[in-house]
Amino acid sequence: MTTNTQARTGAWTPLRHRVFLALWLAQLGSNIGSWMQTVGGQWFLVEREASPLVVSLMQTANLGPALLLSLVAGVLADAWDRRRLLILTNVLAAAASIGLTVVAALGMLGAGGLLAFTVLIGAAVALGAPAWQAIQPDLVPREEIPAAAALGGVGVNVARAVGPALAGVLLALTTPRSCSASTRPASSPPRSCCCSGARPRPRRSIRSRSGRPSVRVAGTCFRPRASSACCCGRRCS
Repeated sequence: MTTNTQARTGAWTPLRHRVFLALWLAQLGSNIGSWMQTVGGQWFLVEREASPLVVSLMQTANLGPALLLSLVAGVLADAWDRRRLLILTNVLAAAASIGLTVVAALGMLGAGGLLAFTVLIGAAVALGAPAWQAIQPDLVPREEIPAAAALGGVGVNVARAVGPALAGVLLALTTPRSCSASTRPASSPPRSCCCSGARPRPRRSIRSRSGRPSVRVAGTCFRPRASSACCCGRRCS
């Protein structure tokens, strides 16, 4: 039985599910846009004769929020509705991207403004990343979860290869400011629309022995004050 199941489950099998396919394509487009925006932003700083330190801060502003907010993002993915969290974070990323586009179109974009908008976009993406990873098992059957996780890695690596190449083509046709400001807004709204159509299976809440809700966050048990026992079987203060 296991052999037959593995035979039927190929590397691309999860893409047969419409919601997973839509979210995977939206995630791929968002990652490509992120890399294009990073490359365009770095060239923009180079053209403005910024110091090497400021140019290197572009990558830090893009990926730094993931390092600082990973624990908080994981807690939010467990405590909140993941679909709504994905919608919220993608709307925030789209709003910051549109703000970056408007400021660049008005000719008011500087090094500080570019880094600030990049931090905002990176923070929104970082807060939604654990929810995206955790929602995948709700979109495909159990036996297809390994293939779905592998496809997520494929999308990240494809975007890492394709995004900078497309950014180079766009830089040759336009200006670094246009490349940095226009790529991210084009990739965020489709992801928000796809997240709104995802309907994960409801999850059962963890309850303590007293029947009251209990949540475990980062190894710590939280319970209502009136309860004497928590979900872990110990008396937690």
